[in-house]
Amino acid sequence: TWKWGFLNIGIGYSENPFNIFWQQVIRMMVNFNLEKINLFTNKLIYKRNEDIFTTLTFFDENYKPIKQSKIPVILLKKIKNEYHPASTPFFLYPSSSSEGLYETVFTCKEYGEYKLKLNMNKYKAETFFLVKKPAEELYTLKADNKLQDSLSGITGGKFFKPNRINRIKKLIEKKKIKRKIKKETGLWSNWLLLILVVGLLSFEWYTRKKNGLM
Repeated sequence: TWKWGFLNIGIGYSENPFNIFWQQVIRMMVNFNLEKINLFTNKLIYKRNEDIFTTLTFFDENYKPIKQSKIPVILLKKIKNEYHPASTPFFLYPSSSSEGLYETVFTCKEYGEYKLKLNMNKYKAETFFLVKKPAEELYTLKADNKLQDSLSGITGGKFFKPNRINRIKKLIEKKKIKRKIKKETGLWSNWLLLILVVGLLSFEWYTRKKNGLM
């Protein structure tokens, strides 16, 4: 069980063997990836010229951190189902937060499918990512307060930012809500009104006949 004392990958070294043991037990129970060499980016899809944060965890067969001043990686771009070098090799540098952890940041100016590849002696690793144009509706995710304010004014409403949401209660308490209800009803549904109308029409007809009017 001596392997339970290896470094907590990506977290840092701990002197407490009890904590290390139970952390690794939990990781094994949830199928945590204990690969010795992992190369990965912080996400899968990027915009053009967006920062691509790249991380490498670098451990030997005994899970001891491999110390290097820098580690070269190659950026490849997929062209007609084949990957070709897209730039000169660049380097990942040791992280100050944890031994065995290497980091770098770079950007891609062209859209496409890319692969990062580590090929250093017997150590190999690779990862994939995409650079593509995002959907148009995702370009501007910030709320347009001016537009919302104008739309609420047109409809007779009020616009409030989240930090002023408590004003809604005061607005409702100050004003009484008035509702106009339009209702149509037939003459036959009110017998009193029906008798009155029939009576008036009959009286008018009788008066005209009595006076010889058509």
